Amino acid sequence: MVDELSVRSSAAPATNCGGTGTAARDFATVYRAELVPLIRFVMKHGARPQEAADAAQEAFVQAYKTWDTISFPERWLRTVAPRIYFRAALKVKEDLPGEIWGLRETAICPLISS
Repeated sequence: MVDELSVRSSAAPATNCGGTGTAARDFATVYRAELVPLIRFVMKHGARPQEAADAAQEAFVQAYKTWDTISFPERWLRTVAPRIYFRAALKVKEDLPGEIWGLRETAICPLISS
């Protein structure tokens, strides 16, 4: 059985992905087939649905820019999308203000009665 994820169209890709050539159609086909599985794949790495969708979309944007150089787009996307998610997650953690942690000591949880 041939691995469907690593098989590309046998037609040669066009040099301009923005047109209606073979590469543009091939990109559209991969996008439709792989967007939802890619989002799920990123979610398995710990992302919430919106974070995973953002990472998957950004991976497709990067792929589109160099589509004619990518031999195995599904593998490429599954490598790039988690990296995008992890970089974004690190940036968010770095941007948190320190005052939030002080609230934890004075916060009252309605589920715990004193």
